[in-house]
Amino acid sequence: MAIQETQNMSMTSQLRQLRHRLHSNPFAANNEGFTAACLYNFLRAAGINVTHTQVNGGHGMVACVTGKRISPFPKVPPSVLLRADMDALPLHEETPNIPHISQIDGFHHACGHDGHSTMLAGALIDLHTNNDFEGTVIGVFQPAEETGEGALQMLNGDIPIPTNGCFGLHNIPGEELGKILIREGVVARASAGASFTITGQTSHASEPWLGISPANTIGSLVLHNSPLMQLPQQLLDNGSIPKQIKNAPVLATPVHLSVGSPGDFGILPGTGKLNVTLRADQTKELDILKKAVYAVIQKEAKASKCELTDMTIIEPFPAVVNDSAQVAIVKEAGKDLSYELETMEKPFPWSEDFAHYGERIGSGAALFGIGAGTDCPPLHSKNYDFPDALIEIVVPLWVKIAKKALKST
Repeated sequence: MAIQETQNMSMTSQLRQLRHRLHSNPFAANNEGFTAACLYNFLRAAGINVTHTQVNGGHGMVACVTGKRISPFPKVPPSVLLRADMDALPLHEETPNIPHISQIDGFHHACGHDGHSTMLAGALIDLHTNNDFEGTVIGVFQPAEETGEGALQMLNGDIPIPTNGCFGLHNIPGEELGKILIREGVVARASAGASFTITGQTSHASEPWLGISPANTIGSLVLHNSPLMQLPQQLLDNGSIPKQIKNAPVLATPVHLSVGSPGDFGILPGTGKLNVTLRADQTKELDILKKAVYAVIQKEAKASKCELTDMTIIEPFPAVVNDSAQVAIVKEAGKDLSYELETMEKPFPWSEDFAHYGERIGSGAALFGIGAGTDCPPLHSKNYDFPDALIEIVVPLWVKIAKKALKST
């Protein structure tokens, strides 16, 4: 590793302590002020230049490290962006036998963003200590990834735009510790939440024939053989949406339905909600799915003498599309460190707002997975805890990626 052994052990200990503090104090999307303050103080204590705080009114932060080498040729110095997310989840933690368990009831770093932020902080400190390179590494500590808001919040702020690409990672439970998982093209699928309001007519519960409840419409839509449930496969069969990578399914998954209020025993409800998560490989395919789902629900509502009165899209995530040049840099860095590497045949099934960096930044982007261990509990589970051993694996990987990217032009 780039840090000498005695320094490395000391820094490893400090990074683990930082990660534990973040884990025991989890704050969800748009409430990461404490998290940002911890990272700010940690970086400033190491002499890192924190150039941006509270980006665009949120809790995002940017820290930059510039190498001491100066090119003899007149040109724009190279720069590369490394991104880590910071937000926790509104989940109750039940991880056994850890002293740093969440101290905030109902919130849990169940996706490992505490580890992601810690590893980026460690990499920036390593680069600051060993700064024999040309250019600037832009470290982006991003809020609100879980809701899909944070990337755009940062990009719509005044953060530096890199000349040599941007990189992000996510830990992957169930894979060997430190194993790199990456592919060119789509690496994380597009998704969106769609909330539908279906309206009928209220009446007294003693005279239900005088009203029209949307319960029948909503209930029938979520049945296994309903037009809504059959729609995704129909779109594939008729070619409206092309065959997905490795035959992955197009999905319209009901996640919530409600009609009326729990305490209203005297009212036949006239309004109901149906929430559906939509998923496809490509963003343009997701748009086709949205329109088709709307049309089906509108038709079924009308057939039941109800009306589809609203469709609201929530937490839209474009597909993450990896550029070949940035993928090659990640692979070269992993090879230099003798890390296991897998070129994935299909994308991750989940979505990531890192997609916006690739869409907005013209110099290319790559998101990759890093194995969190075969015995690590799943993401978003009540007993997930980011593996500390991954910190000392990823810090040198981030450093390698940054330095290789800066030399790539």
